[in-house]
Amino acid sequence: MTRDEIALRLRAIVRERLAREAPSSPDADLLADLELDSVRQLELVVAIENEFEICLTPEDEQGIATLGELAALVERRLAEERAESP
Repeated sequence: MTRDEIALRLRAIVRERLAREAPSSPDADLLADLELDSVRQLELVVAIENEFEICLTPEDEQGIATLGELAALVERRLAEERAESP
């Protein structure tokens, strides 16, 4: 799955789960543009973990500010999952 495909799925998650329009630019600030409080942030993380069947750590979540950074993180986690699978 490419980073662009991941970004499209992330936008769909935001629309469906948070009832908000996701930023289209990879450089858009997720928290500011989506106006997420801590509960909505947690809801988004859980939805992403379920959609992509990955596990994000609190350390992963720190430092993620843009859609592009989030897509890169998901891409990295997916690659790690594939490498760990027999």
